[in-house]
Amino acid sequence: MANLIQALLQQAQTEQAQGALDAAEATHRRIVAHQPDALRSWQFLSARAAKRGDYAAAAHAIRQYLKVDDLSAEGWRSLGVMEMQREQWDAALQAFKEAFQLQPGGRANLLYLGGAAQKTGDNRLAADCFSTALQGMPKADIEANDGKTEPVLQAILASATGFLEGYLADQVAEDGVPIGNLAGARWRLHETSMPEWNDPQQRPERFFLPAIKPQAWFDGKDLPWVADLEAAHAEILAEVRDALSFDDAAPYIGKHMAEAKEWQTLADNEDWSAVHLYNGGVVSETILAKFPRTMAALEKLPLCRTGDRPVEVFFSLLKPGTHIVPHHGTSNARLTVHLPIIVPAEAKSCTLRAGAETRIMEAGKLIAYDDSFNHEARNDGKSLRVNLIFEIWNPALTPDEQRSLTAIMDRYDQWFSGRGRRMDFLGVSLADAMQAARIFLQAEQALRANHAQAKALIGQTLGLNPRHKKALKVAADMAFNAGENEQGLEMLRRLGAQAEGHASTQYRLGVIEEQIGTPERARAAYLRCVAADPRNMLAYLYAGFCLESQGDEEGAAQLYSLGADVDARLPQLHLAPDCEPETARRSKAPWACLGRKMAALHDRATSNVPRIHEALWVQYADAPVPYRNAQQRPHEFYIPK
Repeated sequence: MANLIQALLQQAQTEQAQGALDAAEATHRRIVAHQPDALRSWQFLSARAAKRGDYAAAAHAIRQYLKVDDLSAEGWRSLGVMEMQREQWDAALQAFKEAFQLQPGGRANLLYLGGAAQKTGDNRLAADCFSTALQGMPKADIEANDGKTEPVLQAILASATGFLEGYLADQVAEDGVPIGNLAGARWRLHETSMPEWNDPQQRPERFFLPAIKPQAWFDGKDLPWVADLEAAHAEILAEVRDALSFDDAAPYIGKHMAEAKEWQTLADNEDWSAVHLYNGGVVSETILAKFPRTMAALEKLPLCRTGDRPVEVFFSLLKPGTHIVPHHGTSNARLTVHLPIIVPAEAKSCTLRAGAETRIMEAGKLIAYDDSFNHEARNDGKSLRVNLIFEIWNPALTPDEQRSLTAIMDRYDQWFSGRGRRMDFLGVSLADAMQAARIFLQAEQALRANHAQAKALIGQTLGLNPRHKKALKVAADMAFNAGENEQGLEMLRRLGAQAEGHASTQYRLGVIEEQIGTPERARAAYLRCVAADPRNMLAYLYAGFCLESQGDEEGAAQLYSLGADVDARLPQLHLAPDCEPETARRSKAPWACLGRKMAALHDRATSNVPRIHEALWVQYADAPVPYRNAQQRPHEFYIPK
């Protein structure tokens, strides 16, 4: 058989090289008929079927491939594409989930997953995937098509931005159509067209209220509490001198912002740092406890809040010579307020521009502005500048509008911050899954040279993502190879729990469970193997043998019979000269078991009909059949009289 397969593979390669693709396809079909685990043949057959538009045949071929290698992210992704072409949305979603588990992250993987989720009506997953994939990507780039993008992906991209815009608009309108200053409110994270700006300098990056009259700067006449806060400057300054520490500070622009052109020089840079009391509504209890008088001074102000917590309160630390480059803030729904606490002695050394106007900072003199206007700041002095910064609602908003906006913002923040944590099928957050995938790649590289390092990296991978299938498989192999059989079995059991539909994993688990004397586990694994690959004759043989060894003659007979339906050679495999020894040993059992079963059924059914009662089931006869005529040899049922 091996020689035949090798010859057919060489023939197929020659036919492909000569461009005789129809002939090559026929040859590959012969190969898989003899050897169902011929991966290259299934790949070729799936590609050929897809090229002629037979997506059902392509999907079938890919599924056969995945029965052998279910750890192929590319294979699952290809299956998902074929199922999308067939409009089998649920099947496509499951395939893309499998691909994503194996290869989390990546723009294409997120888009495919989101596209299938949208088709199945799972709008939350679709929005999570699309938003994560397309965040920061201009609409023109999304729609650009060089003619090489796979058609299903083209279709997903064509609808993704519009879907996201509608999804976010629904979040705004959840409490009814916005009116008053909230009329026309829109999220700008994913939009299909640019808003009509009220002022060319004003471009809120995330949330825009077009009904609010544009105004860059705000003074005491707009904010009646300014004088009270400025009067608290001395107390706040005393706390800053006593408690403010660079040990509590972190770069205001995180490392993840380095890709944005305007933040390349300040990302992960301590030239501009912040000590947060509240950050995105999250409190730092340790830091907050150091500044009680500061918070007391802010408590009565119309701070932007989420629940009962201020959204943003922090000390901004700007080192000498630092320039905060021109940029736009997130929304015109709120103002940014600076109370300069410590300003360098040099005159006019610290400035802030918003819109067309630049103002000079003075210690204890409040500055309030709408940071959705283009703005920038400088410290041209010779010492550190420290400002207390917080957010308040735009004074144009009524109390009811502020409450509505709080609900809208909270819904948005819950959605936005939870995108990577809601992918429940991963078992862990997206961030942890991606980090585990990166570490596993390092482990694969280390396997070639440093076994100890690879083992440690595999441990780190599974620490982050206990369901990482490839890491579980490698961990099992490494343990068994090192003679650490208990650990190997634990890893294999964990893999089996994650890959219930993978026949070869369940088969391997069944064999080992059988060898170590855990029959119930072996039985369960073998039956999962049969369910995963119902066209695999050997799955029935090994499962039936396991049941028979446990005394379940009836269950074994049923499995043997079903296996013989798949391939009539099952009871006679032991007669083949090249049969693997363990398979040969087991294949003697179906012959005897089915013979006993047929004999028992026959005996009960024909006890009152003597001539039929003496008839023989030829294929299970354990002695030569006494045919009355040499020319007459029925191969199934013979009535001698």
